[in-house]
Amino acid sequence: LIIGVALLLGCQDFISFKLIFKLVIPFLIVMFGVSLLVKGLKENENNKKIKVIKKDEMKEFYATFAGEKLNYTNEKFYGSNLNAIFGEIDMDLREAIISEDVVINAMAVFGGIDIMVPSDVNVKVVSTSIFGGSSNKSKNSKENKVTIYVNATCIFGGVEIK
Repeated sequence: LIIGVALLLGCQDFISFKLIFKLVIPFLIVMFGVSLLVKGLKENENNKKIKVIKKDEMKEFYATFAGEKLNYTNEKFYGSNLNAIFGEIDMDLREAIISEDVVINAMAVFGGIDIMVPSDVNVKVVSTSIFGGSSNKSKNSKENKVTIYVNATCIFGGVEIK
């Protein structure tokens, strides 16, 4: 709205266009920073749950300029930290044993993370994205008793939950 008003005033010769273009870029950068701060300060229900869930037995995986394929077949899953930097991580949890709520912290920087989840769990995503994104294609149901919380950070990368 402010940029539109400034452009209108520039067209009416109240303000010079040089001044407008000198102010637009810094204004956009400041607004972007303020939006990140406000989003970080706002505590939602998913963030509260993520802090409460125990993280003692979480495994960490890294894919830097490489690919990583993780398969939890008939194995108990306690949560994990996934870091894909210029790489890709494929995590298959479809046959994993998930008996309680778990957290997956996923960070994709110029890379990608694919997480395949079983059909009998709920998935809730908390995402912070900068020129990237996350998508949740899983089917949540009220009948499912276990929830996987995905805390995704995407910078020029993506996290996809299937």
